Parts: sequence; structure tokens; C-alpha cells
Amino acid sequence: MLDRRNRRRWNLLAQNVLFALLQSARATWTGLLEELQVTEVESGDPASLLAVANVARDSERISAAVSRLLAEQDRRDRLQRVCVGLGEHASDVIAKWAPVMVGARPYAEVLDRHVELAGRLEWLGSVLAHNEPPDDQSRSERNLARSSVATEHAAQLGNDEWLHDQIVAVITLAVELDDDSRELAYSIVPLSWWTERTAGLAGNESPPPVPR
Repeated sequence: MLDRRNRRRWNLLAQNVLFALLQSARATWTGLLEELQVTEVESGDPASLLAVANVARDSERISAAVSRLLAEQDRRDRLQRVCVGLGEHASDVIAKWAPVMVGARPYAEVLDRHVELAGRLEWLGSVLAHNEPPDDQSRSERNLARSSVATEHAAQLGNDEWLHDQIVAVITLAVELDDDSRELAYSIVPLSWWTERTAGLAGNESPPPVPR
């Protein structure tokens, strides 16, 4: 009985972690699409997100938009800031939850892919910060950029071809992780359980059991 109860509690925790990872991935691809000026995310409702995700999956359109961005220095500067911010957020989420999830085999693969996404963002931000430091770069930011492992390869990798492919890869991976993490999260605890649970709490009724 204790093991079953613990598994149920674990399911709620696992879903919460997946939602946090999903949010990070979604912030990544939607934020980059807005920087590419191909679309705007009007709201978080499913229909709006699906329409925007379909734009993100249009590899030719995204590729052309990335090329246009890289041709404008002021947009490259903004891209750097965006990538650094997204990478820091992704890394913070992973650092917070990895100790909990790392031993959970059903979720190891999706966690690994979120780690990959955070790593790609970090390399993008660091290479840009090293090769094209903004005028207002602080001493601590300059030190962090110089200390990154990515900086060791900045001269070799920091050309426009590498930047282009990396940005497209990040968007593609982030969209995939949004879908996969959401599907996995709701396979653990369906939305219907939360609806039942809310009704039970509001009506002072016995709550439904957490799915095993």
C-alpha cells in the first residue's frame, strides 16, 4: 500500500517537472520565432499555439528568416541576449529538477533532450557573446563568455553557417520537446483527473485516486 501511494505521489511530481521543462522549451521556440519576425504568439490557447508551431515546422521559411536576421547586426545583438536568457532559464529548470528525475527511466530520454536544448542555447549565446560582444557587456558577462567551453571553438564555429544551422536546430528541437513533454505529462496524470479533483475539493467530496 505504501509503495502504491508513493508511486501516485511521484506521478504528480513527475508531471509537474515535465510541465516546467515544457514551459522552458515553449518559451524557447516561441521567443525565437518572434525574434525572427515570422509570427507572433497571440495567446497560449491550443489553436493559437498549433498555428504558430506549424510555422516553426516550416523549415524553409525558418531557414530564410534566420538568414535575414544574421544579415542585420542589431538583430544579431538582440538574438544574443535572447539566447543567453533562454539558456539560463533552461539550465535553471534542469538544475532544479534533474536530481529528482535523473533516476526515473521512463523520463530519462526526454530529460536528456531538454539538457541538449539547454546546451545548444548556451553555446549559441556564448559564441555570439565572445565573437560579437555588445557595447554594454559587463565585466562579469565578459568573463563568463570567455570562460565558456563553447568559446574554445568560437573562432572555428562562430560563422554564419554554423549560427544558422544551430538556430534552426534549436527551434526544431524545442518544438519537438513541447509536443513530447506535453503528451508524456498527460499520459501520467490526465487532465480529467485534475477536473475531478477540483470538483471534489470544491464540493468537499472524496478525491479521485492519482493514476498509477
